Formats: sequence, structure tokens, C-alpha cells
Amino acid sequence: MEPDPLSPSPPVDDDVAWQVERYADPAAFTRAAADFLAAQPVLSTVVSSATAAWAGAVRPASDEGFAPWWVTVREPGGPVVSVVMRTASFAPHPLYVLPMPRGAALAVAARLVERGDDASSANGAAPATAWLLAELARLRGEARVPEVAVPIRLFELDALVPPPRPPGLPRRADEGDLGWLVPVLGRFETEAARQAGRTVRDAGDHLDEHWVRRRLGDEGLWVWEDHGEPVCVVGATPTAYGVSRVGPVLTPEEHRGRGYAAALTAHVSALRRDEGARVCLFTDAGNPVSNALYARLGFRPLTDMAEVVLRRRPPGERPGEARGCAVE
Repeated sequence: MEPDPLSPSPPVDDDVAWQVERYADPAAFTRAAADFLAAQPVLSTVVSSATAAWAGAVRPASDEGFAPWWVTVREPGGPVVSVVMRTASFAPHPLYVLPMPRGAALAVAARLVERGDDASSANGAAPATAWLLAELARLRGEARVPEVAVPIRLFELDALVPPPRPPGLPRRADEGDLGWLVPVLGRFETEAARQAGRTVRDAGDHLDEHWVRRRLGDEGLWVWEDHGEPVCVVGATPTAYGVSRVGPVLTPEEHRGRGYAAALTAHVSALRRDEGARVCLFTDAGNPVSNALYARLGFRPLTDMAEVVLRRRPPGERPGEARGCAVE
């Protein structure tokens, strides 16, 4: 797994003159990063699917004035060794960071500050997310430090273990389900936070009707139906570089405890696997319910990641004492 964000930082590789290249066009970024994305397609699944979404005919809805961008990192004349992107269509538009040496993270931060980027949160590989955010704050003269808001774990399906079958049947969702899907998925972040025992910070507005319609257009949502009523929803991304990512997975509270989520996740995973895709998913590492469920289905942990935010540093606190992140 990736290094724990609490672990000491390695020495900065100052002798490397990292080459940081920024792209506003998803197609141009894909051409530049294709070999890198193909070489580690599961780890890069979010980058690949988000880039494909912005390159598609129906783009993600976003705040007025927001423009996505991508960055590649390489040694001079060498291949791409990591990427960073800011494509999240919902505020505060967190960065997404893949693993990279600390010196590379510092070089990316310097480039972003040159361009006046205001990023204050990031998802992705630990500890690269913390290194990048800490350097952004330092260069901007901010008394803020990185803090892990949500620990995240990436799983890949090994051998699928079919769960007991609950009442009802799975089916692909369609526009006739909009009236149920939109309010249910709008509560996803709230429900996930409560189940993990975390403070609810985001109502999940980005899983709105536009998002649902876009996923329906990709044929990427399924429901489990019991007695003619949808009782669970599971999504899966279109396959990119041979990988499909399952999620979100949500059973409304009144229907839990009957095995719907396990059965529908297994069904969707089997469909994607039968199409030839490797299947992966992310979990909140602090949610014992979901982690146990996916382990029973045959998913195996690959690496730990994190959602990291910058918070104000109280007087007297050293930068390395920020909760969950040792960056100095």
C-alpha cells in the first residue's frame, strides 16, 4: 500500500528538474499521458474516467467560470511519471493527485501558484496530496496545514464470491427511475458520512439530476427492485484502459439489512468482468460496514489514499503536527 500520511517525509529530490506541463484540453492531456495511464490503469481510474467525461458530448455540470485542467510530471526528456488534475465540477473543486516523489509535488505546487490557483483540498495518493497542499499553503503565505478529512481505500475485484440472493431482481436503471434516483443519490455523501461516523460536510449536491442523466446515458446505473419498488442503486463507470470502477453504492436506510447492496454490487461487478474489464472501487477506509461487505464479495485492498484539506493552523502548532499528515 502507499505510505501512511503520518509517516515521515523522504528527502526532497532537489537534483531533479521536474518538467510540469499543463493542459486545458482533455484530448491533448490523454495523448500526453496515455502510456502512463495504461501502465497502471486501476490506480489511475479516476483520472481516466474524469478525463473521458470532460471529453464527452455531455460534459459534467459545473460552476460558471470553472475550467478543468490537467498536469503531467516528468523528468526532462523522460516519460510521464505522475499526473494531477482539477476536474471536479463541484465546489471547492479539489485536486486529484496520483503518486509522485516529494520533489515533483513541490514543483507542481510552484507551477500552480504561478498561475494563481486557489486549490485548498485534494483527493488521491497519500502522502503526495499532503506534500502538494502544504507547499501551496507555504508559497501563498497561508497559516494552513493539510489534514486528512476522509481516509480512502482502493480495492480491486479478485475472485467474485456471490452473496446470498435477496428478494427481487436487478435491472439497468432508466429515465423512468429519475424521480427515485435523484433524491436518493443526493443523500449519498450524507449517508456515507453517517455510516462511517464522520461529520457530514457535503450534502452531495454534485450527484444531482445532471449527473444522474449523464450516468444513465452511459448505461452506468442499476437498481435492485423488490415488489416493483427500487430499493438499492449501484453505478459503474464506462470501461477505460480495461478498468471499470463500481460506485456509488447506496441502499436507503429503510431498506438496509436485507442484502440488496451486496447482491447488486456483485451483479454489476460480474457484468463488467464478463465484458472483460478489471473491476475496482473506492471505500471510506473508516467505514467498517462497507469494507467488510466488499471483502466478502472478493475485493482486495490495493492502496490507501485520502481526501485532504487545508485548515488553519492554531498558534504554536508546528506544520508537521497537522492531524493525519506529517509533511515536514
